[in-house]
Amino acid sequence: MPEGSSAFANFIVNLYSSSIGQWSYFIIALASFSIMFGTSIGVLDGYSRALNHTTKLIFNPTFKPHKSSSPKGYRIAIALISIGAFSIILFFMNQFRQLIDLATTISFVIAPFIAIANLRLVTSKHIQDKYKPSKLMITISVLGIIFLSGFAGFYVWKQFF
Repeated sequence: MPEGSSAFANFIVNLYSSSIGQWSYFIIALASFSIMFGTSIGVLDGYSRALNHTTKLIFNPTFKPHKSSSPKGYRIAIALISIGAFSIILFFMNQFRQLIDLATTISFVIAPFIAIANLRLVTSKHIQDKYKPSKLMITISVLGIIFLSGFAGFYVWKQFF
């Protein structure tokens, strides 16, 4: 596997081009760039909106969301996320494999916490009783959280020890 991120992207484009034909190189390269660029914009926008809204909910429990909220928090979230993303890119520019390892490790470690937050949300007072999961579904969810936690621990152990 190529070491740098641009070398990896070129490898993928060449892989498809060699299968389809060299005439398709430009089309595949343009499509790949468009997909990555569009995904980056979508993630930056969505994550900034979610971070802004979550921050307001955490630090102001009486916050009531409405459509005409100030874009100041959103702009701050975009700036912070952009700075963080560029810092990661600069730090891992020539260490693509380490970047993938970091992203995978973070994903495995965070998964149980997201599952716990999700379970707490769907069983909270904010959800009407008729929409709450059954006891069986809650049991399955708890077992899933245990599995995710165990698998995350196993992954981290295998990765670092």
